[in-house]
Amino acid sequence: MKYKGSLVAFILLYTAALPAQTISLDRQVIGCFGLSGGDMAHFSMTAGEAVTPTYSTPNFELTQGFHQPNDVEPEELEVLWTISFDECESLYQITLNSITGCDVESGFSVLWQGIPGDSSYSFAETELVFSILTSNCETEFSLDMTTENIEYLACPLLFYSLITPNGDGANDSWIIENISFHTDGKNRVEIFNRWGEKIWSGAGYDNHNVVWTGNSDDGKPLPDGTYFYSVFTDARSYKGYVELHR
Repeated sequence: MKYKGSLVAFILLYTAALPAQTISLDRQVIGCFGLSGGDMAHFSMTAGEAVTPTYSTPNFELTQGFHQPNDVEPEELEVLWTISFDECESLYQITLNSITGCDVESGFSVLWQGIPGDSSYSFAETELVFSILTSNCETEFSLDMTTENIEYLACPLLFYSLITPNGDGANDSWIIENISFHTDGKNRVEIFNRWGEKIWSGAGYDNHNVVWTGNSDDGKPLPDGTYFYSVFTDARSYKGYVELHR
């Protein structure tokens, strides 16, 4: 008995005689195979088989389903993050920007150094270990701040608007808060009188060793009044005024 050329028609005829059924499939592989024995042909239909052999006779050849690999690579969790360093607080902050894979859409949790948290975390250490858990994965990440791409956030400068160099210990010198983060020659301060004449300047201003105390460059006390400053750092420049009252 030969089946070549009439196999499809036979399948349709055979399956038409079967009682009506409803099959619900979720991304399954449907396949069928047939065997012949004497004058009879036996067909089977399957769903969801991952790896199946190919059956053949001298007259026809059938493959059940689709050939798939025996070993399927596990799904990986992919995470993108950014890290910044706040110079004012001396703290790193990591923010998880995207998390994909491992059925993360169904929910996930984050452990920072073993402690549950949200998508951002602040820390002072130069090394960080965190884990992300989903229903399918548990992935641990170990980071070294010396090798990560880090955005450094400089401290904003705050300028005192008054100097009272009378020796009472309060405002005897002109204070610029956070200027210490821009020392070592990375800043320069210039003081001008109301006529635009530069009467004092200093590089590496630090509020202690290099600081304006209300005197001119030659050490002479300046009269009360309004003075103007220009401050230059490695990031930008600032201009404003300061009142001097003795």
